[in-house]
Amino acid sequence: MRVLVFGDSITQGFWDVDGGWVSRIRKTYDQKAIDTDDYDQPTIFNMGVSGNSSDDVLVRFDNETKVRANEELSFVFAIGVNDARTKCWNRPKGRFLRSYLFDKMLIQQE
Repeated sequence: MRVLVFGDSITQGFWDVDGGWVSRIRKTYDQKAIDTDDYDQPTIFNMGVSGNSSDDVLVRFDNETKVRANEELSFVFAIGVNDARTKCWNRPKGRFLRSYLFDKMLIQQE
């Protein structure tokens, strides 16, 4: 299984010499695979980009998932800090990440 973690600089691990929280999760699974010889661990992809807002994630979501879709995918979204500092309240209704992604996932499952 592949886990794609989308987000901003906090997700990316910006200014963290150890790579941030996503990198720590990845290292934990990698170490478990090495220690136990069980290589059926999730592969964690850090999709965090410094400065990204939910709109930025929307723009790249389809392309980022398509190129990694050769295995089962799971998603983690850690986004919102940059939305809070921009004009997010002036966006048209329905443009928020949550409603877009849930609508898209429900449509694909039907």
